[in-house]
Amino acid sequence: MKLLFDLQALQNGSRTRGIGRYVRSLFDALARRKDIELYALLNSAFAETLDAARDHATARIGAARVLVFPGLASTSEIEDANLARRQLSEAAYAAFLDQLPFDVVLNGSIVEGFTDESIARYSRDRDYLAAAVVHDLIPMFDLDHYLGWHKARKWYFDRVSVVEDCDVILTNSDSSLREVAQFLSNPRESCTTISAAYDSAIFNANGPDATGLLKRLGITKPFVMHTSAVEPRKNFDGLTRAFAAMPDAVRSGHQLVFVGKANEIERVDELRALAVSLGIPSADLVMPGFVADDDLARLYRSAQLFVFPTFHEGFGLPALEAMACGCATIGSNLTSIPEVIGNPEYLFDPHDSQSIAQLMAGLLTDPARHEAAVRHARSQAATFSWDTVADRAVAALSAAVARRPQRQPVVPSARSMAGRIAGMIDLAKCPPEDVEMLARCLAASEDALTTYAAVAMPKRGKTWRIEGPFDSTYSLALVNRETARAMADFGWTVALHSTEGPGDFPPDTAFLKDNPDLAAMHQRATKGSQKRSFAASRLLYPPRVADMGAPINALHHYAWEESGFPHALVDDFNASLTMMTTLSTHVEKIMIDNGVSVPLVTSGCGVDHWDRIVPDPGYRVDARGFRFLHVSSCFPRKGVDALLAAYGHAFSFDDDVSLVIKTFDNPHNDLREQLAALQAQNPRYPHVVMIFGDISDAQLKSLYGQCHVMVGPSFAEGYGLPFAEAMLTGIPVITTNWGGQLDFCNAGNSWLVDYHFERSTSHLGVWSSAWARVDVAGLTQAMRDARATSPARRAAMAARGREQLRARHKWTDVARRLSAAAATLPARPQRDPHIGWISTWHSKCGIATYSQHLIKEIPGSVTVYSPENEAKLLGVDHSIRIWKQSKFDSNLWKIPLHASMSQVDVVVIQFNFAFFDHADLSELVRALKAMNKKVVIVLHSTVYPFNDHNPQNYHLEWLVATLLQCDRILVHAIKDLNRLKDIGLVENVALFPHGVLRRPEPPQARSPSRCPTIATYGFALPHKGLPEMLEAVRLLHDRGRHVRLKMVNAEYPAEVSTALIEQLKTKVGQLQLSQHVEMHNRFLPDDESMALLTDTDLVVFPYQNTDESASGAVRYGMAVERPVAVTPLPIFGDLDGATFRLPGTSAADLAHGIAATLDALAANTPDVAAIAERAASWRDQHDYNVVGRRLFNICKALANR
Repeated sequence: MKLLFDLQALQNGSRTRGIGRYVRSLFDALARRKDIELYALLNSAFAETLDAARDHATARIGAARVLVFPGLASTSEIEDANLARRQLSEAAYAAFLDQLPFDVVLNGSIVEGFTDESIARYSRDRDYLAAAVVHDLIPMFDLDHYLGWHKARKWYFDRVSVVEDCDVILTNSDSSLREVAQFLSNPRESCTTISAAYDSAIFNANGPDATGLLKRLGITKPFVMHTSAVEPRKNFDGLTRAFAAMPDAVRSGHQLVFVGKANEIERVDELRALAVSLGIPSADLVMPGFVADDDLARLYRSAQLFVFPTFHEGFGLPALEAMACGCATIGSNLTSIPEVIGNPEYLFDPHDSQSIAQLMAGLLTDPARHEAAVRHARSQAATFSWDTVADRAVAALSAAVARRPQRQPVVPSARSMAGRIAGMIDLAKCPPEDVEMLARCLAASEDALTTYAAVAMPKRGKTWRIEGPFDSTYSLALVNRETARAMADFGWTVALHSTEGPGDFPPDTAFLKDNPDLAAMHQRATKGSQKRSFAASRLLYPPRVADMGAPINALHHYAWEESGFPHALVDDFNASLTMMTTLSTHVEKIMIDNGVSVPLVTSGCGVDHWDRIVPDPGYRVDARGFRFLHVSSCFPRKGVDALLAAYGHAFSFDDDVSLVIKTFDNPHNDLREQLAALQAQNPRYPHVVMIFGDISDAQLKSLYGQCHVMVGPSFAEGYGLPFAEAMLTGIPVITTNWGGQLDFCNAGNSWLVDYHFERSTSHLGVWSSAWARVDVAGLTQAMRDARATSPARRAAMAARGREQLRARHKWTDVARRLSAAAATLPARPQRDPHIGWISTWHSKCGIATYSQHLIKEIPGSVTVYSPENEAKLLGVDHSIRIWKQSKFDSNLWKIPLHASMSQVDVVVIQFNFAFFDHADLSELVRALKAMNKKVVIVLHSTVYPFNDHNPQNYHLEWLVATLLQCDRILVHAIKDLNRLKDIGLVENVALFPHGVLRRPEPPQARSPSRCPTIATYGFALPHKGLPEMLEAVRLLHDRGRHVRLKMVNAEYPAEVSTALIEQLKTKVGQLQLSQHVEMHNRFLPDDESMALLTDTDLVVFPYQNTDESASGAVRYGMAVERPVAVTPLPIFGDLDGATFRLPGTSAADLAHGIAATLDALAANTPDVAAIAERAASWRDQHDYNVVGRRLFNICKALANR
């Protein structure tokens, strides 16, 4: 059993009280055991007491087992201003615990934090056991006395609710156990008395002489003693009255000694006044206040009698300590004290001063009775030991653990913790400074957790094999060799194998000679193999994984930039890898969004190698006074076109400014041509310095040092190493507010420039892929602002970036994260998710058809929840008809309550504005998240219908809070990405393509015809351009271009569709096209529709303006592998290059475009061949089988995180 003991009671005010003693002693006893793995948890918010508590724990269990939660400061509940911060700290604490691999988290004192930074809170869906020690519930017996202040009462009941949320309750006495049963809802079988004990090293019958102590305290006679905090419950008044009630001869021969700290000085004065009024001489009442434990033990040993008259105790430790010191002890017959004293002969009614006086006098005057009491005290104390308490605690906790499923390791992740916190707290309502503090807390938490996981993993004698290039200035080579060195420093035996995407190659011999450490690692690789290694991890391009054969096969620090990723690589990764790590959280999200379902986590990139480079003082660049620097390959995604445009807008040749661009020649670099064109257009274009070719690292660092601001307006970055190098050199950065660089670039150290999404035009050929084109106007302003910023402020910005990079982006940090990933990811079982699917179904609805095609290709279990009020098609319907398709009262609340939901891991919601009442949808998402379900919502449109009367039910802005709770928002078009970005939704949004049906066999080629057949397809709705299409056919005939038209346009279940079909029939007659147009308006099975479309020469989609994000119908046109022509609308944007583009939407434009397309097809022009090739690529990437597997793997990745 792995047990984490929360020791905040050794840091807060309880550390000097009985609770602190209890927690310390129980921890020490548990630390002596060999049958458990014990760890300690402390809170860094207690800065002044952290070191002492850590030293205590380290001395007993070792530093590696002491964890520190980076708690937020100023969270005491007594201050109203701290409320939001306290909630954040508790949520962060809960998320922190969720990331740890312990079976049990034990808190020694949950009821803390009213006046300090103590926190305790547990996630409802935790998979560890939360256990608490309950010392008492005394305030529950007199709320007005103990909790009269409303703040105190609210705080106390909140703490009690946390106790009630615990899985196991351990009490210090049977009395406390009865209080738990009386006031709390915890099941009786989860509660156990483990009792308490004393510190036998301090409290024992043998000890040094107390003469000097007694003299110093003014104790000159035999004395009766009581110790505790001076408060009414402790019954100091009753004992004072009982002492005064003893016979004069007995009383006068003794002193009464009260040890303990009084919360109010008035209370001490009241006791002294009471004693005087009762005839007790002032010298005979000794109140020394608080004394240290050693002195307390001396007093116990010296006392004639210890009296414990309290009305209510959780345990009564002072009585046990006194007995352990050999002091005759009597006490109250209430609550827990009889358990401690163990003999009714030595108990009294604390409300009866006379009975107390009689028992006291009898023991003080009868030596035999006194000696018997001493013997009982010693024998009773001997029955208590901390080892026995620990035995009971371990037995109770072990039994509870045995009833639970085994915990699965969790990969530490600040982003994952942030997601859990966002599910508990609306961060948008928290003060920005508190959210910033939380971000620092989560980053520190991730570091602490990964350090724990990495250090805990045994590495002795285990070989980590790193494969890829390492012997050049190539960025992948740099990452591989620095990773190898850091992993070796971390304790691994590292083998370094030289290979690249195409295959192995020998490393440069001169490089090996100059780097003997890497040479030794390479030599180790030549003698070893993957199978004999603990793990093999690669970084090479193109990635090659199918031939890996180690126990753990990984890609390390993988980088990607744009949002789309080749599905062939996804399949390879999922089939061959055990795990992978990425260079940034940006890359991690891209992998998941594209269906990489193997366990993955961000390991980051190290940058501290840059600090080892000494600038070349002889390298100088000839440039003007203020110098912007850009360092890149100048690939299109680097945003050089935007940079040059913004630079030309911001400055002129007359300004004392230079733009220095360091790059190299490559097939995608047209920098010279771009600059020449701009200079031809603008003779006063500002000064530019271009540096092509290789320069040394020392020269590059010198170049950085000679410039003032780095400008990197990338459309997509995997990490952005030049930006990190700039900050380390002392210059701030201007960059795009999207991409991997945001792991270290922020508003405090950089100028972040706005952007809009556009389809990627990179050479990678991924159709459904976006990148972020930087806003040129924003970039122009940022460059002007940067130049106007004072040198001191620029230096401060860079210093903040440098501090962040050196704190979390060192190669040792990267090695630690990679090691932690290996310690956790492979051990997590990757189960296939059961998907719940909320959609229209088996009806005349495009989304219903889309859902059916997609689910058919999902290789896993799916339960469909469909509307009970939609018109169903004939045939078998296996869906659960449970909600209503309605804008008012959709009954979505029924879905989480359905018995089948217990099996569901991920819920996929198909969203259309007409489907749901938005309030119902919000409640549904909240309920699903409360059930720990992952939620994926597919937005089929982001342009809402115009409705000013009820915007909450139509405008997406009113759903932002709900959409933020979703694990993913999937959209079909670039314009949807931008619309969601405009309302603050980016982090959980992904571009997801529509699917396309694939024919089992390609259709036969059609022979040229004098009367080609063209077709339209889709539901008959007004925006589909069907009347315009008929007019275009009439125009073609009038011009002598005879064509036949098949209108495969099914009637939609709406009056507007029925009316349109009648209008079209009338129009066919009016235009005298009856012999040339055939209409198919039934809702046809897919095979019939596709057969009709296959028997055509061109499929036309003459859409007019529409708010739809993407067209499902056009996928059918693409599926039949016939040429497709579309109007120039954004709805067809993802088909650019794969279809023929018509010049407009009017009948004339349609006629002209159709004629031109038919001519091109007849002539088989090069454009026709190019479009056909791109259409084949588009079909391959949009195949329902590919898209269905991608969605399933997205769900799998989310479900297993």
